[in-house]
Amino acid sequence: EAGAKIIACSSTGNAASSLAGNAAAAGFKTYIFVPERAPKGKVAQLMIFGANVISVKGNYEETFKMSAEAIEKWGWYNRN
Repeated sequence: EAGAKIIACSSTGNAASSLAGNAAAAGFKTYIFVPERAPKGKVAQLMIFGANVISVKGNYEETFKMSAEAIEKWGWYNRN
């Protein structure tokens, strides 16, 4: 969306890595919601790209729900 400065999504891996890398290159801030059991390597990669990683207790459905609530509340661009 035009004017968006923050992009958010819920992911367990590759989509989040791709988003974080491309967003960093374009100068966007990202919030990535991941399940608490997400692979540490994937989480580290997100952090290297500068993503704000939010670990959510529960499965992917819980991360999706929490990301949708945050996106709505804060007006972030929804990459889900």
